[in-house]
Amino acid sequence: NIWGMNQDYGIYILNGDRHTISSNYIHNNQIDGIYFQGSASENYITKNAIYSNEWHGIMLYSDTADNNYILTNNIWGMNQDVGIYLWDGDRNTISSNYIHNNQSYGMFFFGSASTNYITKNAIYSNNVHGIRLTSDTADNNYILTNNIWGMNQNYGIYNNGGDRNTISLNYIHNNQDSGIHFGDSASTNYITKNAIYSNEWQGIILNSDTADNNYILTNNIWGTNQNYGIYILNGDRNTISSNYIHNNQSYGMFFFGSASTNYITKNAIYSNNMYGIHINSDTADNNYILTNNIWGMNQDYGIYINNGDRNIISLNYIHNNQSRGIYFGGSASTNYITKNAIYSNNMYGIHINSDTADNNYILTNNIWGMNQNDGIRILDGDNNRIYRNLFNRCQTN
Repeated sequence: NIWGMNQDYGIYILNGDRHTISSNYIHNNQIDGIYFQGSASENYITKNAIYSNEWHGIMLYSDTADNNYILTNNIWGMNQDVGIYLWDGDRNTISSNYIHNNQSYGMFFFGSASTNYITKNAIYSNNVHGIRLTSDTADNNYILTNNIWGMNQNYGIYNNGGDRNTISLNYIHNNQDSGIHFGDSASTNYITKNAIYSNEWQGIILNSDTADNNYILTNNIWGTNQNYGIYILNGDRNTISSNYIHNNQSYGMFFFGSASTNYITKNAIYSNNMYGIHINSDTADNNYILTNNIWGMNQDYGIYINNGDRNIISLNYIHNNQSRGIYFGGSASTNYITKNAIYSNNMYGIHINSDTADNNYILTNNIWGMNQNDGIRILDGDNNRIYRNLFNRCQTN
């Protein structure tokens, strides 16, 4: 039992290797419960209760504090700032821990903390974020098969600067703000095969004009209390493919700011309460919406573009939406709607409704459905080209 408010560290290892720290109570120390510095490597920290230390439960503070194992510990405490803090350490394995109710973060990565494996942990109810990566060299980490949640926890995972990290096979849910938040220059990261649901605002948000070239693949993103499934604010060249995005409170996907040249392909986007996809910015341009299935009776519009230009909507199935299949407003211009199947939407297949929604191209689509009033309705838009579409069994055409 290792504790004491006048004691800086419960355990301090400087350069030591292959130590085992197991089955201890380590608590109420002045700075850290366990502190590794120098070339402290291949140590095992297992089955400890580490709580209510003033700064950190465990801290690895060295670019040579590598290949350590932090396993099956219970790490908590409202007076403890961070559960586990990695500053520069590499190839550490953090697995099967309970990390919860810390004052700031469950886990914090800083400096060149790279190629670490975070697996099978329960990370919940920390006061700021579950996991935070804050460094443009915190790269190539693997966050796998964790359960990350808690209404007092703002973000499940916050990556501000890290590249080439893999976030896969996690349950990320019921966080106060977002499930996953990417900030400045977080690029070429992979978010795959996660269940992301019932977070208060967004399932996933990319919130930086340098959060580029990320891959969001094969996730299940839903929840009636979750405002947006995926929100891209300014990020470019991101690929969003093969996800199920459904039953979100407002939009399945929302593009704002200068979110450009993103690829949205092969997703099932359905039964979101307002719109399947909403592009709402005069600089959200040149995006590709391809081969998606977009539907749902509770979803007003399949796709709503307000001001975005030169976007391509092609080869999608857009059907059974509550109001419109595709809606253009504002200065949505020079967009291409081609080769889609647009059918059985409750009012219009395609609706252009603005005197500045001009020069759009509606080409070779198949537009039909007995419950769909008009195949295409244009109100005020000019110089739009409608060519070689097939209309069948619309109420009025």
